[in-house]
Amino acid sequence: MRKKLFIFLIFLLGYTSIYAKEPLMATLVNITSNEIQEFKIGNYKFKCTPYGIYTLEELYRNSPNTSQCRKSISNFYKKRMDLRYFSHTKFITLQSYSLIFKQKKCIINVAGEKSYNEFLLDTGLGIKVPEKLDKEYDFVFHRSQREAKLSKRGLWGFNIAKECTSSIK
Repeated sequence: MRKKLFIFLIFLLGYTSIYAKEPLMATLVNITSNEIQEFKIGNYKFKCTPYGIYTLEELYRNSPNTSQCRKSISNFYKKRMDLRYFSHTKFITLQSYSLIFKQKKCIINVAGEKSYNEFLLDTGLGIKVPEKLDKEYDFVFHRSQREAKLSKRGLWGFNIAKECTSSIK
């Protein structure tokens, strides 16, 4: 009986947090890549992908096998191995993080008010989706991307954005 009550309370907490757009605390259990992190609440595990941006991994996956986009991303990671594992510098496994769910994706707060999504854009490891986002995130993500672009950080210093625009849906 207690187990069923616990599962119901976790479900209720998650359900109300998702639809109330309130942050939800979850424990990081695995870092799969810069794009995917696995979290858990109680016994329920789930994966988070960044809201409002296309990561390099996503651009790579969505481009044809022989495309210049894939070649450029592979070359980029060969030259910048440190950025292939960027997420490992921002997350600590088994630590709790504040998550906000938007359109089946996540905004993960990792440093005070700054989200992991912003860090990916700042470093040039992602491109802001071209569609308008929530007012708050659209401005912040645009600003982060603009700064990376002007400083030629990450994909902006390797012409990857230009070569991968066809993979953006």
